[in-house]
Amino acid sequence: MRTITIPWDIQTYGRVTADDVEDPLFRDGQPWVPAPTFRVPPTALAILSFTAALVLLLSAVSIAARSRGKATPQGIIADDPRWRAMPPIERALRRVRSASYGADLNERRNALDNLAETMKQDAPASDERDAFIREAKELAWPSHDPESEAMQDLATRVKARIGEGR
Repeated sequence: MRTITIPWDIQTYGRVTADDVEDPLFRDGQPWVPAPTFRVPPTALAILSFTAALVLLLSAVSIAARSRGKATPQGIIADDPRWRAMPPIERALRRVRSASYGADLNERRNALDNLAETMKQDAPASDERDAFIREAKELAWPSHDPESEAMQDLATRVKARIGEGR
């Protein structure tokens, strides 16, 4: 090792004093912090948490699998007697209203087609019914997406004229 002498007048001071060296604050091997204790061992807690998460996941999958394909407009389940007891026109109108709130293009068109077919089968024949059927078909198959407001307006007018007349 070489020593280099620098001709500058620099004074340096260390942080460790002679007292620190004689009586160190931290001594190797002295426990300052008590060993950790647990009410529930970490391994048991991890297993319990994993099991609970698995049960919740399986429950969610089970609920989704059971309800898949049964959901209908406005949260009514197809097996529900209230849904089956509704007149077909009321069911078609609910489907149109539900589809008008953010459903994809196919669902909107299918709902409007369903309304037209239901009116053709169940509504009493009249010029007004035929006009509603024509309007539903025109709304379902334009060159652009069926507009939500127009769908809701049609459903409201059909309900007022045909739905109440039954």
